[in-house]
Amino acid sequence: MGLLERVKCVLRATCDDFDEKDIIPLMEACKRDLIRNGIKYDENNPLIEQAIKTYCKAYFGNNPNFERLVKSYDTQVASLALSGSEYGNNDSTI
Repeated sequence: MGLLERVKCVLRATCDDFDEKDIIPLMEACKRDLIRNGIKYDENNPLIEQAIKTYCKAYFGNNPNFERLVKSYDTQVASLALSGSEYGNNDSTI
């Protein structure tokens, strides 16, 4: 199961209708946000994957828990950014 499928599970998106239009662009926006915050993007890292899932859950549809999820995502990003060389990104290219 790839990352897209795991994100879809979290979002409870059971069909492929949202993939190209909504979910994949959200995942790409999260990737760029992580890199912008100085974090090495590695979708195989469970902490990065969790940040992606949280970001997508916050911004997908009209989530009533939007503010709580954005705060959680911001906390995850700050924690990763402060974690040192394992997560730090010296390459700012996307």
